Amino acid sequence: MSDAYIDRLLAKDSFWAFVALDDERIVVGLTAHVLMMTQDEHAELLIYDIAVEASYQRRGIGRSLIESVREEASAHRIRGGLLADNRDAHAVDFYRRLGAADSAVTLFEWDDSNGDAMG
Repeated sequence: MSDAYIDRLLAKDSFWAFVALDDERIVVGLTAHVLMMTQDEHAELLIYDIAVEASYQRRGIGRSLIESVREEASAHRIRGGLLADNRDAHAVDFYRRLGAADSAVTLFEWDDSNGDAMG
């Protein structure tokens, strides 16, 4: 990823990035996107990715970071949700332990053959 792309992403109010640090080292990272809805006047926060360094897993740090993100979203009156690939059993189990409920939604994807990313 180019620095210019990252700069554009970080400049968007609709992109949220959270980290947990050990001293000055990032050990957990989370990204999310705020989406304005059309069925009524509200926004939803979609937690897109969370990564926990292996040696820091199972310590509650990822859980704490997600709770912090949920509190921040709630303070802005933004509803929240997240995606998990059903093939990633570890992630699915983790989100269920957090009290998240499965939603009967199918995500359809297509391949942009020209490789040009929107943005």
